[in-house]
Amino acid sequence: MPNPEEKTKRIIQGATVAGVVLLVFLLIVMIYQFVRIGVLSAEKKRLTEEINALEQEIENNENSLEYYSSAFYLEQLAREYGCVNPPQN
Repeated sequence: MPNPEEKTKRIIQGATVAGVVLLVFLLIVMIYQFVRIGVLSAEKKRLTEEINALEQEIENNENSLEYYSSAFYLEQLAREYGCVNPPQN
């Protein structure tokens, strides 16, 4: 039967090992979370830039749609294909 000093020593060693293992595990989790936050931040920035570029493209295309739908462009296109306006009375 081990004496009380050895028993106490083993309990302290076990608690120390458990504490160190817990700290290492928590450190690994923290590092993973920091890396994950960095990756998601970069993804958010990339997506925000892509959204801004697409919004700009939509705005440009709306301007193009207005131009191509205008009476001026349609008349110019008609003249290009040889159509003429009937004389106005």
